[in-house]
Amino acid sequence: MEKFEEEQRFTQWWLWLILLAACTIPYIPIMMGLDSKTDQWLGLLAMSILLFIIVGMLILIQLKTKLDEVGVHYQFIPFHFKQKTILWQDIKSAEVRKYEPLKEYGGWGIKGYSNKNKAYNVKGNLGLQVVLKNGNKILFGTQKADELSAILKSNKKQKIKS
Repeated sequence: MEKFEEEQRFTQWWLWLILLAACTIPYIPIMMGLDSKTDQWLGLLAMSILLFIIVGMLILIQLKTKLDEVGVHYQFIPFHFKQKTILWQDIKSAEVRKYEPLKEYGGWGIKGYSNKNKAYNVKGNLGLQVVLKNGNKILFGTQKADELSAILKSNKKQKIKS
């Protein structure tokens, strides 16, 4: 079986611009000397710590996806400590499709309104839709849709019997 591997991170420029603005805008009045009350400094310090934790998490977050003869392997670091595997024998179908992250899943990250329909994505609107034999669906975002489609089509494993 031809193998597929992909690693993705949050690299959208607009996301980092929003975070940069969120980290700096609260300090503008202080830098201009308009306000210097101690309690406001403590509030800003607490907010800054929270924002830097969020930025740190976004830097750490990574989606790893791999297909091989065993199945579909995935890990959403730092939320999954170990790689998880979906065996081919448990998969009814697998296809690359276009989706609407906000409308279908509520955005990017580990998303889904129920355990029956989950998504693991960090950007874009293309993904590997896996339908399990138990009816559950899992979507894995991809930036290599053409390569993934070609691999699924060329492998006998993609033609899973129910």
